[in-house]
Amino acid sequence: MRRAAGHACRGRAAVVAALAATTIAVAAAPAGAATTLPVGSASGVQVRHAANGLTFVFTARAAKLYEQIAGRSVAVECTQESTSTLGISAGDSTSGVDLTAPQRRQPLRSRLDAGKADFCRLFLGARTVTTHGVKQHLQRRLVVSVPLTQAGAVYLDEQTRAGTLLGLLTIAGELGKRTSPAGYLTPAKLKHDFPKASELVALTDPSGTPPKGKIGYYSDGQQHAAAVMLSATGRRLYLEFGPDDALSTNVWAELFGAGD
Repeated sequence: MRRAAGHACRGRAAVVAALAATTIAVAAAPAGAATTLPVGSASGVQVRHAANGLTFVFTARAAKLYEQIAGRSVAVECTQESTSTLGISAGDSTSGVDLTAPQRRQPLRSRLDAGKADFCRLFLGARTVTTHGVKQHLQRRLVVSVPLTQAGAVYLDEQTRAGTLLGLLTIAGELGKRTSPAGYLTPAKLKHDFPKASELVALTDPSGTPPKGKIGYYSDGQQHAAAVMLSATGRRLYLEFGPDDALSTNVWAELFGAGD
């Protein structure tokens, strides 16, 4: 897997554009006490290997999830995370197939060979809908991500948390545009605006680390802000914007990498 010590770039616009492609809630994912994460299922959806291909099984727990795809076109994509030899990345390998989900909930079978994939994702296909006589094209949408290996489980966990960090800083930055002078909301102001966000804790320094299960937030009230979380395995994840739109992070691959 790609695990850079850190990544720095310029351009908050690129990060905000990525946020626009998905909906991210400012809330912590379950902390998880063990360093070994579950694989093979997620949100009541199980992925099973067979000689003739991969099958997604929607259990009763995932009945509502299946309603989103019933009778519709879907896409299955399975990704093997990149490996590195002598510091040279081999690149991620992704294979996929398009299917039509049965109208009634039943196993979704494919002839896709997942091989050594670390995780598989199921997408609701792009489609055109008509509302009150107006046609609207909807982009494909992620339905569920299922880790198949421990490496895949770690990647998906950290990607979810990276999205939370991105969402937090984007919201703090957008709301801060309304203040005078404009800048990221201070931790106190952010807590005031989101009193029910009990996961939020103030950091006095961008290099600080919040307790597990919490989201640390730092801001100088101007153009310097940072969001920090611990992953389920205890890795410190951070996203920090500095003056002149400079970005420093160790979750670049999780935000813009495999399967996105």
